[in-house]
Amino acid sequence: MIGENILNFHGSDDSYYEEWFEDLEDGWITAINFRDFILEEMQQYNIDSYINSGGDLDVINWRTLTPQVLCARIHEIISRRIDLF
Repeated sequence: MIGENILNFHGSDDSYYEEWFEDLEDGWITAINFRDFILEEMQQYNIDSYINSGGDLDVINWRTLTPQVLCARIHEIISRRIDLF
């Protein structure tokens, strides 16, 4: 998810995110370039346990990348986080 323009977040019902996370067979949900206050609210509602965010994911200049390169970059970042390399 690219969240540069998200200004409002409703995290009171985490079942949507939990179901989305459980439906994934292989992969991750990532939040790219979200505003700090949105990420903080996600943490307050424990949504961040379903979505990877922050760190290198906040500095991806996704507009300059092709979809394939963007996905490869995200895969690289998440793989380092969970120590797949």
